[in-house]
Amino acid sequence: MASFDRGEFARLLMLAKGDRSVNQFGATCGVDPGYLSRLLRGLLANPPSPAVLGKIAALASNGISYQDLMQAAGFWPANEELTDKESQLSGQMQSLVREMNAFFRMQPLTDGEKETLIQDLRDYFQYKMAQTRKKK
Repeated sequence: MASFDRGEFARLLMLAKGDRSVNQFGATCGVDPGYLSRLLRGLLANPPSPAVLGKIAALASNGISYQDLMQAAGFWPANEELTDKESQLSGQMQSLVREMNAFFRMQPLTDGEKETLIQDLRDYFQYKMAQTRKKK
């Protein structure tokens, strides 16, 4: 696994935020604004989880992709490109996260539903990362 590049990640996150305030961006994508602020200032030693990166990428400005964030977070080597199928799945995942964000604002999830959703997303990303590693 590559290392977490805090500076590059902060730069990408700032671009992803666009003209929105940290509070607006956090509320829109469902990520704690305080957490986003610490990431923007490079204060955290560990990267966000792939699930959080998916939430950010789904509503990112300036063409910042899930792959960009995953690479800066150290989950994918910077020189490794996604296959067409993986790229399509990444786009579908971002679309799904956008739809879920819209749904969540209409009806809050229970804690159990949130935990299930988070675990399902983690399982999906671990599966995709294992698939990517097998191709090397």
